[in-house]
This record gives sequence, structure tokens and C-alpha cells, in this order.
Amino acid sequence: MSDPAAIEAARPVAGPVPILPLEYAPPPQAGSRVWRRILAICLPAAFGLCLLAVALIAAVHVESVLFTGPTLFATALLIIIASVFVRDRFAGIVGACHCLICLVFFGLVNALHWGPTDARTPFLSMGLLYATGVLIPTYLAWVPFAPWKGAAGR
Repeated sequence: MSDPAAIEAARPVAGPVPILPLEYAPPPQAGSRVWRRILAICLPAAFGLCLLAVALIAAVHVESVLFTGPTLFATALLIIIASVFVRDRFAGIVGACHCLICLVFFGLVNALHWGPTDARTPFLSMGLLYATGVLIPTYLAWVPFAPWKGAAGR
């Protein structure tokens, strides 16, 4: 038996072969830090705009939606765009809901020919219902991008 391979195969094994631990790496983060930070800022800002709109309708005048409506719509579009880059479907749905409520208010004013006095009570009631209903989804969409998660988020 002068064959080196045969000699190596005949040698007794010293012990069990070490096994590598099978730990899975965390999934890579989708999107850049910039888009994640935009979501971290815009999600609570959009909810704050909803509250501001309701407060201004109640305290000042219903025509304040001429400012808060387009601002909320633009913020919601930014949420939708950022959620595409970050690949967060839930944040995109929250942004789409903000856009939808703006379009509903706009459509009601145009379809029913509401003036400021006609629109005050429906806008106030729908605004309160919407702000109440969107609170938890906004929070759940924001938590993965919250500041305590670090700059990178999820």
C-alpha cells in the first residue's frame, strides 16, 4: 500500500467533522437611507396635516382645506414614491389613502356644488372619522422607520 490516497483513506478519523452554524443573515434593506428617512418624516407629517386640517375646519374656516388638502396630497404622493423605492407596500397603502381622501373631498365639492357653509359639517365629520381611522395604520407603517430603529430602519 504505497498509494498515498489509500493510506489517507485508511487512517481513522480523529473526531466529528466541525459543522458550520446555519444562521441566516438578515435580509438586505431595500431602498436607500434617504428614502427611508423620507418615510420616517412624511408618515407622521401627513397624519399631522390631517389633524391640522380638522382643527382648522373646526376652529377657523372650511376654506383652510385649500391649503391643507394639496399639502396632504403632495406629502402622500411623496410617501407613495418613497414606499416604492423602499419596497414597503403598507406605507404605500397609507399614502394612497391620504391621496384618496383628498380626492373624495375635491370630488364632493365639485359634484354637489358645495360652498363653504355647505361643506363645513360634512368635512368636519368625515375629517374626524378619517383621522381616527388612519391613526393606527399610520403608526404601524411608521414604526419600521422610526428614529429608534437607527438611521437605516428595518
